[in-house]
Amino acid sequence: MTADQILQITQIAFVIILFIPSLITIGVLIVVAWKFLPVMVKQVQQLIDNNAQLTKIAKQNADQFSTTEKTLAGITPELERQTKAIEAGNSLILTQGIDFRSYQTLVSDNMSNHSAQIEALKTAFDALPQRVLAAIDDSPKCQSILKEIQALRYEVGQVLNQQQAKRATGTMAKVDGEAS
Repeated sequence: MTADQILQITQIAFVIILFIPSLITIGVLIVVAWKFLPVMVKQVQQLIDNNAQLTKIAKQNADQFSTTEKTLAGITPELERQTKAIEAGNSLILTQGIDFRSYQTLVSDNMSNHSAQIEALKTAFDALPQRVLAAIDDSPKCQSILKEIQALRYEVGQVLNQQQAKRATGTMAKVDGEAS
């Protein structure tokens, strides 16, 4: 054998020595990718689905908050109308000789209760974004968020029903011993 042949054989052996570990490494990478790629794809899809659901819930919350703000803005003229009606009723009561202090206490208590309910409603809606953000801590809690939103809707419905029930007019009983 000549020196050139020995050099060529050495170069071929060197290439084979480098080529075999490279093939083994590529094979291992293919097996690892084949094994874990479906799991990674499933995780990415779950993250996409969760993000879409949370975006949908955030949009619903924003729409509901906007609607509630409009409703609360509509309450102010109604309160003014009720206040004028109460003042007109007070004038009528004064002219009829009914005990004005008892009536005023009753009206004041009702107005305080009405104002407290409105403030509680405003506070609940102001706290809604923070409650939603607190409920989302990078783990899928869509069901708990939906339950909280449903509970909030139920509370709002109860408050509105109570307000409507209090708006119903009653009759004033004639005080014994007074002329009409």
